[in-house]
Amino acid sequence: MESSISKNNDRVEIVLQGRLIIESAEQCKAVLQQALDNGSNLRLDLSGVEEVDLSCLQLFCSTHKFLLHSGRQLTIAGAHDAFYRTAAAAGFCRRKGCGKDAQGACVLIQEDQK
Repeated sequence: MESSISKNNDRVEIVLQGRLIIESAEQCKAVLQQALDNGSNLRLDLSGVEEVDLSCLQLFCSTHKFLLHSGRQLTIAGAHDAFYRTAAAAGFCRRKGCGKDAQGACVLIQEDQK
């Protein structure tokens, strides 16, 4: 997994590339934590992600819930169909967000389903 972090106004953008699988989950968590410590909204660019598994989906979900609780937002850009197929196979794909997601911004809802 490779990553880069940049800050634009009120948003931190993380670009993730490669395989987001259990072997890279600790590294992915560290990158997300670094961005969360910044206190801004967060945007994940997944256009360079080749593969994702349940471990990283759980990290994204936890990150989203944390940001919602602190009044911030998480958006995902560039997620491929494989991201949503993995989420669906793991039982994570949703048509609406969890109870904490009053704004319908769940990161596991495919754009055409929102």
